[in-house]
Amino acid sequence: MQYFAFYQHSYSARLNTGVIWGNVTDSSHSIVQQAEVTARNAATGRILKGTSNAYGAYRLNAVPPGRYEVSVVLPGVFKGDRMKMFDVNVDARVKIDIELKIGNVAEEVRVSTETSLLESDTTFQTDRL
Repeated sequence: MQYFAFYQHSYSARLNTGVIWGNVTDSSHSIVQQAEVTARNAATGRILKGTSNAYGAYRLNAVPPGRYEVSVVLPGVFKGDRMKMFDVNVDARVKIDIELKIGNVAEEVRVSTETSLLESDTTFQTDRL
């Protein structure tokens, strides 16, 4: 009886969610492995994450219904544009293929507060040679 209750619960959880899946490629349409895929629910801010596999495919399971935005990056190599908003409905499979562009993922700005080793406020004069 417990087995049936567990099975029924997990089955109903799958019916109340959807799936986001697709392929990650670069601009030459080659597969991109180990890309970080992120889906953000616009209403709740909830974030779901996944990674593309050896074939460039990714899959985010048990996605609650709602409006989502997907972004993908491969740190240090590729940056992905955020995809337009799209809806995930109950028991829906939404395919989003993403093409990454070569670029810097992050820009680094350094601000230094070190003091100068030169003493610019004082003058010193000597008569010795």
